[in-house]
Amino acid sequence: DVVPTQWGLGFAGTLALLRFLPLILAASLLDPQHLDWLKKCVAICLLVWLADAMVQATTGVGLRGSSIYDRISGIFGDDNIKLGLALVAWAPMLMLESETRARLLRNRAILIGVAWLVIACVLLLAGQRAAWVSFAMLSVLWALRLLAKALPQWSSVRRVSVASVAACTLIAVLGGALYQLDTKFKGRVDRTLALAQDSRAQQDFALAGRLPIWQTAVDMSLAHPVNGVGLRGFRVAYPEFAQPGDPWLALDEAGVRVGANHPHQLLLELSCETGLLGVLLVSFAAWLLIQAYWRACAATQESARAFAWCLIAMLFPLNTHSAYFSSFWALVLWWTVAMLSASLHANKRHA
Repeated sequence: DVVPTQWGLGFAGTLALLRFLPLILAASLLDPQHLDWLKKCVAICLLVWLADAMVQATTGVGLRGSSIYDRISGIFGDDNIKLGLALVAWAPMLMLESETRARLLRNRAILIGVAWLVIACVLLLAGQRAAWVSFAMLSVLWALRLLAKALPQWSSVRRVSVASVAACTLIAVLGGALYQLDTKFKGRVDRTLALAQDSRAQQDFALAGRLPIWQTAVDMSLAHPVNGVGLRGFRVAYPEFAQPGDPWLALDEAGVRVGANHPHQLLLELSCETGLLGVLLVSFAAWLLIQAYWRACAATQESARAFAWCLIAMLFPLNTHSAYFSSFWALVLWWTVAMLSASLHANKRHA
């Protein structure tokens, strides 16, 4: 009987999420100086990741060994392909920190340009296409911010248009250069281009076999529209809702039918595991954070900007995603939420 199993997993997953409550409470005690120090520490950590990834890209060997797959793996190693997602999740802290440091230089545009170029190169070579989409979003936001400072007389519409074109052009030029120089990156791009084919098989190949997963997630959501199948229940319920011949169906060591572990898409994960109730509650929480940010003063917004951009990179819905209720990605997400909440309230407490 799968229902009690799903209920048990959902209840256990909900209790497990409560472990992040002390993190949020502890973050609320931080003052602006502590938060600035944390952002600098994360920026330094990312610099180490980037340096190691560049060494691995040029020599084939990094701190965690050689790269044997179709992408560089960096500090995480080939047995844990997370470099792209982890880097883009916290890249805004390095981007905005480089902008701060550039104020001390005469040719500040050079440092900003180098910072963007190094991050973009590593993310493209890391091969996680979800990170490419998120970084394109961050590039537009950064270009928009720089234009607003350099050309305040321009209208918002003009700045958004120019920032979008500039960011997309830079990424396209860099991507084109890497396509000619790196065979692993070329393979990832060729696979992505298969999405334009009329064949469903080719489209599924371009999406790394995710079409059956998404179809199963939709069917699961329609069957349990109110509260879903429970947190982490997708993997348990998958065989029940999968179509015949689903390539993700298999038998584990105990002879039990299993399927994909998670839907690989935020909205589908929320809808099939938490139902409409979960989608509404998460949307309400996001709305509260957005309202708190827009109502804050300029100094508070500046302090919280890096964490807000991090959440945009992680939660942009028109993308593929990692499992949001997994240990790794949940920790990254909730740490960032805690830091954003702390940034929005720290200046008020210390005003």
